[in-house]
Amino acid sequence: MILSRHSIHIFPAVIISICLVFITILINRMLQKTIKRLGNTHDLEIQLIEAIQQLSRIFVYSIGITLCLENLHIQLSALFGTLGVIAIGIGFALQNALANMTSGIFILYYKPFFIGDYISFELVESDGITEGKILSINLRITTLEFQGNKVLVPNHMLYSAVVTVKTNK
Repeated sequence: MILSRHSIHIFPAVIISICLVFITILINRMLQKTIKRLGNTHDLEIQLIEAIQQLSRIFVYSIGITLCLENLHIQLSALFGTLGVIAIGIGFALQNALANMTSGIFILYYKPFFIGDYISFELVESDGITEGKILSINLRITTLEFQGNKVLVPNHMLYSAVVTVKTNK
């Protein structure tokens, strides 16, 4: 078997890339455990801990994949340019979903109200006051109960409204 001069250089690059994959997996596992421990220490909501873990997982694996591809001498500039344009399009398409998730993270972190509290608020887009007892809070919506009905309020609307909280404590 005859190897060219250039194929000799690929073997160390492949070995280094395999090591980078294992290091990336190891760093991700350590980071996930650290986030979970810190979240429990600071008494954060489980949804907030999971959201932070998911974002950190995406970040760590993105860096690991980029390092592996760069180590294999794959040109990423054209790929990043294309991904940037796609990301802008996806960002516009998911604008409301991302606003709900961001607002959900802030609501779960700052805890302006709790499950069981009775809240009332007026939205800019609506004509009346929305009110109800909070049944659940997650990253996307807050579920209220008003006169036996469930009212699903997107978190970005709730976070941007003036809310009156009547606690049950």
